[in-house]
Amino acid sequence: STGPSHLRSIFVLQQAISKEMATAAGPGEAELEAAKAHLRHVETSSGSSGVDPQVLAIYQATWDAHVEEHGVAGVCQALGLDVEKYPKYLGVTTREEFTKMALGV
Repeated sequence: STGPSHLRSIFVLQQAISKEMATAAGPGEAELEAAKAHLRHVETSSGSSGVDPQVLAIYQATWDAHVEEHGVAGVCQALGLDVEKYPKYLGVTTREEFTKMALGV
C-alpha cells in the first residue's frame, strides 16, 4: 500500500495543499485598520496602570504590615521577592518608591 501510486497521491495532495495555502487571502487593509482601531479602545480590567488594583493593594498592605518591624527585606520576604537576585529593593525608603519599583505604579 506504500507503492508508487500511493506516494504519487501523497505528493499530489501536498502540492494541492501548498497551492491552497499560497493563494489563501489574508485580511484586507480595511480589516486590519478596523482591528487596530478596536484594539486601541479596548480597556483592560486592571485599569490604566496595567496593574491589578488588588495586587497593588496587597503590596501596599504588606509594606505597611512589615516595614517597621522587619524592614524592606521583611516586606520582600513576605511578598516572595528575592533580594539576592534583586538587591535594588533594599535601597527603597518609601511605600510609593517600592510599588513603583516592583510594579511600575
